[in-house]
Amino acid sequence: MIKNKFCQTSRFQELRQSLSELQKESTSIDMTNEFAKYARLQRKIIKVQEELKKEVSVHKEEEMKNKLILRIVVGLVCIVMVYTYNSQPVVQLDPDWVYPVGSVLCWPGGQLGSISFMVWCAISNSVIRTFS
Repeated sequence: MIKNKFCQTSRFQELRQSLSELQKESTSIDMTNEFAKYARLQRKIIKVQEELKKEVSVHKEEEMKNKLILRIVVGLVCIVMVYTYNSQPVVQLDPDWVYPVGSVLCWPGGQLGSISFMVWCAISNSVIRTFS
């Protein structure tokens, strides 16, 4: 979604369009006969390419900042929720259903057969990372 927004900004579109026009124009020029004109055009092409690189790097920096901020916010929310709901089970099951791992699932200090919030977050996080 962010990538699509960036690709549709007017500055980026203008640069891409001017680059393609300059490249089309450079293919129509005979390099041996009109060397000066061809060299000027190549300098313009290089300048536009550098501007495009700058735009992309600025976009990537902003994207990295946004991802970092999002990770920090999600981490803080998880810490607050674990602290708040640590003693409450998310799911209460029959202890026979979770027999071999029941004591691990109810950690820290829950009832046997329950899944604690901390374990639920860990399982959810690993599933999300597996599929993303």
